[in-house]
Amino acid sequence: MTQPATSSASQIDQMREELALANRLLHHWGLAVYEGHVSARIPGTEQFLIKGKPQVSMDRVQPADLMIMDFDGNVVEASKDYPDPVSSWAMHAEIYRARPDVGSVAHTHQKWCTIIGIAGKDVLPLQHANSAVIAVRPWPVYDETFDNITDKYQPKVVARALQDFPALHLRNHGMIFVGGNIEKAIIGARNGEYQAELTWRSLLVGTPVVLPTIFMRDEIDRDLTPSIWEVRDGVSINEMNIHGWLDENRAAARDRKVRL
Repeated sequence: MTQPATSSASQIDQMREELALANRLLHHWGLAVYEGHVSARIPGTEQFLIKGKPQVSMDRVQPADLMIMDFDGNVVEASKDYPDPVSSWAMHAEIYRARPDVGSVAHTHQKWCTIIGIAGKDVLPLQHANSAVIAVRPWPVYDETFDNITDKYQPKVVARALQDFPALHLRNHGMIFVGGNIEKAIIGARNGEYQAELTWRSLLVGTPVVLPTIFMRDEIDRDLTPSIWEVRDGVSINEMNIHGWLDENRAAARDRKVRL
C-alpha cells in the first residue's frame, strides 16, 4: 500500500474523528442504519476517507474503522477488521473528481427524501431559512439504475447528474448530499430530510407555500462561503461540536422528534 500524501498525519487523525462522528450522527438522526456512508476528501490529494466493509452499524463507526482510498479505487490504508471497500466507493471518487469544491459526500437511504424522489416531486423550502436553504433549488435526479451503483461507468453519470447542486435524488434508491466540508454534507442531509417531511405532510392537506428566496438570501450567501468557526476559550465551536453532544447522550430521543 502507498502512503497518504500531502496532508499531515495529525490532520488526517482529526478528519478521522470528525468523519466517524458524522457517520454516527446520521444514525442518531434516523437517516441511516447499516447501509450508508459519509466520506471526506483528504486535502491536497486524490484520496479520501470512507468506512470499510464488512458493514458495521453507523452508530458504531470509530476513527480506526475508516480506510483511505484513492480515486482509482486502490486501498491506501485500512484496518484489519474492515479491510474491504464499500461497493459504491466509485460514486464518491467520481464526485470528488468532478467537483473540486466538494470536501465531503454523504450517501443515505433516508425515508422522507427518498419518498419525495420516488413520487417525482421536489423537496420544497418550507420552514426556517437556515434549514430550507438546502432546497432553494429543486434537486436533480439520477434514474439510469435503481440498484447499487457499483460499475465503472455509472458513478461518472451520477457525478454529472449532480452538477453544482448540494443534493441528488437516486431515484427509488436514496440520496447524495455534498458539502465543502463534513459538517455541511451531513447538516444538508439532516435539513433536507426535515424539509422533505414538511413537503410530504403539507401536500396531504393543501398547497404548500414556500419560503420566498429573498428571505433566505443571507443563508444562501452563507452557504456559498467556507465555514468560519467561532472560537471560545481556545476551542472551535461549530455544529459538529454541538451535535457531538447527541453522540454522548444517545437516549435524547427528543432531538429526533424535533428535528426529523
